[in-house]
Amino acid sequence: SASDWSDIELEARAAGADAFVSKPLFTSKLARLFREMTSGGTKPDSENDMDNLKRLAETVKRYDCNKVTLFQILMLFGYCQVNKVPIMPYHGVCAKIYYSLLSGNRQRAERSWQDLLYRKNKYSIKHPIEQNAFCVSQIQEYKDEFLKITGAEKLGIYGSLARGTDTEYSDADIIAVIKSEADAKAVKRQAHKFLADKLPLHFDICVSTESGMANLPIGIRRTVKFL
Repeated sequence: SASDWSDIELEARAAGADAFVSKPLFTSKLARLFREMTSGGTKPDSENDMDNLKRLAETVKRYDCNKVTLFQILMLFGYCQVNKVPIMPYHGVCAKIYYSLLSGNRQRAERSWQDLLYRKNKYSIKHPIEQNAFCVSQIQEYKDEFLKITGAEKLGIYGSLARGTDTEYSDADIIAVIKSEADAKAVKRQAHKFLADKLPLHFDICVSTESGMANLPIGIRRTVKFL
C-alpha cells in the first residue's frame, strides 16, 4: 500500500505483488480488496488497464499541453505496463503523469510533465560513446584535487556510468560525501565550478553526508561506485 506506488510497481509485481491499495487505508477499502482477491472478483489486468487507458484518454483531452505527444507517451507507458515490458524511457516520470491524470491531480501531472520535458532536452544530444570512459578517467584523475578544494571525504559516480550501461546519450552522475550537511550547497557550487571545464559530458552532482546516504534514492544507493 502507498499513496503513490507508480515508481515501484514493476519491481513489486516482479516480486509477486498482484494488487495495490492506496492510502489512507480504510477498513472497508481493505476488506473489499481482500474479498475481490479471494473471490476472483477482480478484473483481469488487461481489462483493468484498458479501463484506465479509456479514462486517461478522456482526461488528456482536457489537459493543456501538447496533447498528441502526451497521449503517445502515456499510451506507450500503458502498453509497457500491460505487457510487463519495462522499456519506457523515464518510466518513473511517465508513471507519475499517468497516475496523476487518472486521479485528477493536475498540479502533480504538470510538474512531472515539465520534468519530462527537461529530461528530454537534457539527454537528447548524442555524443561519441568514447567520451563516457574519458569522463570517468577525468573524474579519477582530478579526484584528489577535488577533495582538497571542496573538503569532501569521498568522490564517486552512480547511474549508468557506474553500472556500465551507459550509451551515447548518458550524462555523468557524480556523488560527493561530505562531513556536514551544512556544507552541502557550498560544496555543490565548488564542484560545478571545478569540474565544468574538465568533463566532456553534462553532469549532475549529488552531495551527501555518510549518514545521509541511507536516505538517498535507491537508484543512487544501488549503483554508487566510489573512486
